[in-house]
Amino acid sequence: MAVEQKITCTNIWKLFGPDEKRIIKNLDKNLSIKEVQEKTGHVVAVKDVSFSIQKR
Repeated sequence: MAVEQKITCTNIWKLFGPDEKRIIKNLDKNLSIKEVQEKTGHVVAVKDVSFSIQKR
């Protein structure tokens, strides 16, 4: 029996700071969480997370 995917989310990022929308557009995704904070002043809450929810 095949598993039915209900929700799939890929490459999720969440930054906190005064201009997170602008920063995320130009962000080097290879930077570490510490490097992002040092270079931008923004805090990385979620970095490149992917998951899926399946129907049982």
